[in-house]
Amino acid sequence: MLGASERKVYPVAAFNRRLATYVGRVRDVWVEGEVSELRTNAAWANVFLTLKDSGSGACLPVTMQRRRFDAITPAPVEGERVQALGRLQLYEARGELSFRVTAVERVGAGDH
Repeated sequence: MLGASERKVYPVAAFNRRLATYVGRVRDVWVEGEVSELRTNAAWANVFLTLKDSGSGACLPVTMQRRRFDAITPAPVEGERVQALGRLQLYEARGELSFRVTAVERVGAGDH
């Protein structure tokens, strides 16, 4: 183990900034999952939801611009299986990773 004088130690803000830069290099990718925890509000610029893998229980937090979400007719609902195109994004202030989605396509009903 390295001694304290040999360690490279980062303040949280610097670490998150570096992590955000790294995460930002990931290209757009399609992810399939079941819509859950859908949160919308007319006053919000974004819609928040979670994509869930019903087989493993794995979850991915998702954000999508409200105008893009509102353009989907009919709007996705809880339990619906979708494919979402987006890229990873780190909210540096809280160190929270999310999937920033630009397009959503229906696959069918989920296991909900």
